[in-house]
Amino acid sequence: MKPTGLSKHLYWHRRPVTQGRIRNYLKGDVLYHGRPLTGNRIRKYLTKKPYGPLNRVFSIYWPTSAAICVTERCPLNCQYCAKNSVQLVDDMPYERFTELLCRLSPMIPGINLIGLGEQLVHPRVVDIIKFTTLDMQKTLVLSTNGMVPLKGRLLDALMTCWHVQFSIDTIDEEKLHRIRTGARLSVIEENLQRLLEAKQQKIRERPSKYRRAHPYVNINCVITDETVGGIVDVIKFAEAQREGIDYVQFGSVTMDDYQKAFSRLAYKRNLHQRAVDEALAYARKSRLNIVGLGSLLTLGDDWQNCTGPRWGIGIRPNGDVYGCCDLPDLKLGNVFEQDIIRAWNTRQARELRRRVYSTNPPTACHFCNFAKKSLRAAIHRVTLDLKPLECWNDPAASCVDCNHI
Repeated sequence: MKPTGLSKHLYWHRRPVTQGRIRNYLKGDVLYHGRPLTGNRIRKYLTKKPYGPLNRVFSIYWPTSAAICVTERCPLNCQYCAKNSVQLVDDMPYERFTELLCRLSPMIPGINLIGLGEQLVHPRVVDIIKFTTLDMQKTLVLSTNGMVPLKGRLLDALMTCWHVQFSIDTIDEEKLHRIRTGARLSVIEENLQRLLEAKQQKIRERPSKYRRAHPYVNINCVITDETVGGIVDVIKFAEAQREGIDYVQFGSVTMDDYQKAFSRLAYKRNLHQRAVDEALAYARKSRLNIVGLGSLLTLGDDWQNCTGPRWGIGIRPNGDVYGCCDLPDLKLGNVFEQDIIRAWNTRQARELRRRVYSTNPPTACHFCNFAKKSLRAAIHRVTLDLKPLECWNDPAASCVDCNHI
């Protein structure tokens, strides 16, 4: 069959894409305008549409970013962690990780090393980081709770990352021990100082071509009823550190099933508004970039523009695929048992996208921090040195006293 229309420009395993090859690959799992995909419908589209995005017609999506969890072990026992509600699995072997990244490589420019555990406790995490950043030349974003000693080969490996995030929910020792059992502020601060010192050393030795040197370093705080009054103290803690912290991010607990001990901050707006207003007033005077405070007491308002279920694949150590970090137990497929594109376009994945992009999404979407347009715009600004999305069309817009924080 001679390729026509769009198929002339597409190649699959170095062979021209034809209607038959598309149909045999997808095997009827993908819908065409709500109807099962058939050869005649593919032929009609490819013939009458010489150019157009396949994903809009066939509902085919491929990941452009990946959150990979290589271990679900963690030295802490946080009260609001999602791992308390799911069955944990064994570590991902290094060989499996390298194979997976090679398969993902044509589609993604970088990965997030994040999940239900502390990724730095993986026995071969240094090899994983260096394979990603040096061998595969991918950007790497890594999240840590700060309890793993950062020194030697591990610290050198972190200097090749694009972004490192420290989770510090409060600097009150008593509350920290109660909420995040096993955490010690002195250890976290020591490791943070080591990372910032190594970053400054890197700047002196190799000046960066970017406005801010990599890795970006930020502090992330999950705020609850118990810690909402200590936001200013967290900002002061960040200001007291060595230069190199790029921003401090605040958010609230989102999921229903593992946060029964915590009420919704948005439901107690009147109770917490004064504390948040005081924190906002202090944040605007701070030398640091502070994001998330302006939307801390609000509900999600923009989940229909969330890119996660379309482009952000999440992978657990056993290969299970999930489409949202707030729904890690919702299995969509398995990349070790299926092709990546097929695992990302299963019936479960299509159902998740249908729910998220409707007016009645999963409950987590209403409280998700990344379903808040202002928070996404603020993070975009501080990480890419850009103005908030709403300010792009206003050349006179200033970041002074900006309300997108």
